[in-house]
Amino acid sequence: MPKLPPALRRSVLRYTGDHYHQINQAMVDGRGSRWVMVWVEQMREALVLSCLPVPLRLYRSSSPRWLHQKGAQFAADHLISTSPDPRVATAWAPAQPYVRKTLWAIDAPVGAHAIWGTPSNRDQSEVLLAEGTRFEVMDVLRNRRGDALMHLVVAPSDKSPE
Repeated sequence: MPKLPPALRRSVLRYTGDHYHQINQAMVDGRGSRWVMVWVEQMREALVLSCLPVPLRLYRSSSPRWLHQKGAQFAADHLISTSPDPRVATAWAPAQPYVRKTLWAIDAPVGAHAIWGTPSNRDQSEVLLAEGTRFEVMDVLRNRRGDALMHLVVAPSDKSPE
């Protein structure tokens, strides 16, 4: 894995530190102060250069609009915040009506473009996947309540050569 340039490394440290909420919100809605937007762009650059050192199973709750059928492929149109802990993925946004309705289980291979860290103001690990990451749907399971578990893999073209 290449070493990040100092400016990009500082933005990653800001994201995992005191500026987490500002940067995270700007990643979601595209709005923030001039400096926060610079840090968001630097995070995007850092994601292009960063790769997972080990394969990981990651989890994320999502809205049903992201639910796809087995065999489908799709790309993320924004940065994807995930967790190696499925309990965290279902608890991140309890006020959102889709939480516990659609859960992604993502197999991310070694080399997938991601930043793995633990924000200082949160007690769980987070893995941020790059905007544009492509996924393939391996399976979709549903329970009696209508909740869905979508098993995804990061498409091979979205990882760096090993």
